[in-house]
Amino acid sequence: MDNLQEGVFIQDFVQHVLGFNRASLQLGNWTYSRRRDLMEEYLDCASEPGRYKPFCSLFEDAYSQLLEHVDLPKHFNLKLCPLGSTRAHGDYNYRKPDIIVVGEGVEKYESDGKLLFKEIPLCMEFKKNFKPSQKQREETKRLRAGSFSSELVNSLQSKRKMDSGIEDRGKQARVTTQTDDEAQVKGKQLTADKQQLAHYALESLYNIGNRRFIIGIFVKDLTLSLWYFDRIGVIKSEELYFLLEPELFMFIVAAVYSCDSEHLGYEPLPQPPDRDGWPFSSIKDSTLTLPCYSTSDLQDVDAPVTFIVSGEALHTQYGIVGRGTVVLPIRLSPGSSCEGLNVDRHYTAKFSWPVHTRVAEDDLIRRIRTAAGPRWQRHIPDLKLSLTIERASNKLAFLPRAYLKSLTGPAPETRFLRILITPRYRRLRDVQSLEHFKKVFVDVVRVHRVVFLKANVLYRDLSLANIMFRRDKKKHASGVLNDWDLGEVVPANQEDHIATSRHRTGTLPFMVMELLSEDPPVHIYRHDLESFFWILMWAALHLELDGKERPINPLVDPWTQGSWDMMASAKQQVIGSKFLEYISAITPAFQPLVDEWIWPLRRLFSSYDEARQARERRALEVLDPSLSGTTNRKITEIMEGDDYDGGFTDDEDEDFSFEDEDSGSREDQARKSRTPKDLNGPQNAGKLKLDLPPWNQPDTADGTVTYEKFMDALGV
Repeated sequence: MDNLQEGVFIQDFVQHVLGFNRASLQLGNWTYSRRRDLMEEYLDCASEPGRYKPFCSLFEDAYSQLLEHVDLPKHFNLKLCPLGSTRAHGDYNYRKPDIIVVGEGVEKYESDGKLLFKEIPLCMEFKKNFKPSQKQREETKRLRAGSFSSELVNSLQSKRKMDSGIEDRGKQARVTTQTDDEAQVKGKQLTADKQQLAHYALESLYNIGNRRFIIGIFVKDLTLSLWYFDRIGVIKSEELYFLLEPELFMFIVAAVYSCDSEHLGYEPLPQPPDRDGWPFSSIKDSTLTLPCYSTSDLQDVDAPVTFIVSGEALHTQYGIVGRGTVVLPIRLSPGSSCEGLNVDRHYTAKFSWPVHTRVAEDDLIRRIRTAAGPRWQRHIPDLKLSLTIERASNKLAFLPRAYLKSLTGPAPETRFLRILITPRYRRLRDVQSLEHFKKVFVDVVRVHRVVFLKANVLYRDLSLANIMFRRDKKKHASGVLNDWDLGEVVPANQEDHIATSRHRTGTLPFMVMELLSEDPPVHIYRHDLESFFWILMWAALHLELDGKERPINPLVDPWTQGSWDMMASAKQQVIGSKFLEYISAITPAFQPLVDEWIWPLRRLFSSYDEARQARERRALEVLDPSLSGTTNRKITEIMEGDDYDGGFTDDEDEDFSFEDEDSGSREDQARKSRTPKDLNGPQNAGKLKLDLPPWNQPDTADGTVTYEKFMDALGV
């Protein structure tokens, strides 16, 4: 993760992120007695786990003293729990936070005895330095030598300034700004121990779909820092010597124990049915109210509409930085009315945080539906309502980062909240027969072509999860190409598009061979055609067409593991030397398509691969004329050998998040821990750089991949 900014003052973090007003502490009116026994127990611990309990005791003792003198707001009965080796479980992973904050009296364990991340609002991670620095030894000596019977809690302004400007940071400071044309920037990487805290944030964001941001606390020996994670990036506070600055420690303690749900990072728009209890382990039965919205025909309505969330999230994005897509099943609330919506129909609410430079998905869908015309509109999402909240300081799109100043590190791209309301469509995996699958698949290939020709929009993120279907009154299935958030308006002239666009997008298992490189070419129409082939292969390997799905086949692991060229090579083998191995693994339900669709498509993409190798041969002959006439097998050996690097550069686009709208999250499983290796690292130094000649017809790979040939292979 490289979207890290640092340096925010503790006071600023507590006030704007945790939402605690320092005036509530009644500073200067009472005496805080620090317990020397707890402090020395913490200092004397020889092991990291041994520090968990005394730290919790210090926290709880400070809070007890606060309650004796200050009437603090108390939204939930929170408490600290040291876990040690206890695991906290998400949907697919488990982690081991050192300390967690939970609601007192909350049933944290299900019947199988597992602690669940969905019950944990805040995690802490510890790190003990077994070789303390000189400064740490000096601070420890000061603590042991000091008199700690009591200390007057004075104004926090005495040592640190609230909302300090850039001048307080000297040469190390910068004010973060964002301009419309600001390119992607990469900041400081997290160290391994701090990545653990990020892992906890990841699980919390993913499991329910009701978190907008996550707070964490990192304790290293005598210091602690406060951490903030949202879809834009990560913010770290300054480090606090918490035993030496008791007034700031008290400030943090008071804020944590009196924090409300909004400042703990829970999504404020869906309101759970029981606001007085601990309602955050489920989003079902929540009330979603849009205070205003735009209709499908761009009419702005300044009146609320209310929905009931009818079940758990259909999809949550597995990741921290990115669009953070969450899809909720909803129904119009009884008593609520909205033109075009029926109380008996099922809908979905899609929450996402796109970058501000992207074409708005709701605008894109309206453009597509208008251009496609009535004949094709049933294959395009029927957008009912949309709401875009562009200012993070707006209460509806509340993000504390909007109020934090004096951050150091590159400014990340601005993102904003968008909500789309559409009918609820069914997943491709839910089709019940091969004929229905074929109908839905062909519908989507066709409408994809129509949209490209009539609306000049290229999809660019095809995946199994984005191909859906609907049934009419006669139960006939029609394919729907859903989720256009990475769609792009392209020039009518493909060559103009090729010359200007340099972004990589896609869902990794379905990404095409040519784009699997460190320096990918621009995404064009024929790449989407190839993605349809990989979707078909994935479906044939996994779907049973009876509502069931096989576990992920190990054969597809190489599609998503290793370096870019390794993944490209794995897919080349699918249409080459390992084709029969894949064919033998296809589910019985899809066996009829082997001869009908898969073999013909394999021949089509084999022709493309031969043309690709011919380009590589021409490039190699320019470098070494003695290679003239070399066989394809020899060319492949050279290209995959240790002396070739494919001319790779480090040019990955931030939006390459491998994101999909898969309600079953199986593709999430397929892509965990699959970050491509850096082929520009020291291990690849000195490799041959090969400049490939351009395609004579880049939009069709010299005529090998066209819509007409693809449809001929399908026999339609």
